[in-house]
Amino acid sequence: EIAYGVRREGDSTEMVYVQKVDGSEALRRIDEATGRPTQWLEDGTIIYHTSGAMGQDVYGVSPAGEAEPVALLRADWSERFPKVSPDGRWLAFVSGENGPPEVHLRRGPELTGKIEASKGVPVSGISQLVWSLDSKRLYFVGSGHLWEITLSEADPPEVTVRDTGVPTGALA
Repeated sequence: EIAYGVRREGDSTEMVYVQKVDGSEALRRIDEATGRPTQWLEDGTIIYHTSGAMGQDVYGVSPAGEAEPVALLRADWSERFPKVSPDGRWLAFVSGENGPPEVHLRRGPELTGKIEASKGVPVSGISQLVWSLDSKRLYFVGSGHLWEITLSEADPPEVTVRDTGVPTGALA
């Protein structure tokens, strides 16, 4: 199955829909889930961020819709583009807590602590977060370049951020 956000005729906001990839079943809306899915976890949870005038928050929901969505991150500022690391230790997301968009991390699955991972680097237009398979690096596009965040093995980890020098126009 695949999950995606759609604003269909009659919907006042973007809603989360699920459909079998082969198209063998009809598109199914997940009740109460409004927003844009960003990840489908191994336990079946769909992670998504809401969208709308009231800001953006991060939720998890079962694709079967048997339970209400669960708030993972809720605040008076926008939190969006959530991505759980492959090892499940971190939830990365873009936060507007300090004004301009920044990449933050919370330790999972409890979502404790908070690390400003982009460390005040002046990046704009962050729209996607991608973890390396070993969960030691996080990549994002911002200010027209591909950026890399590296986490050390220390606890809490030391974070370094660097501009890879790759312009976003070179990415396919």
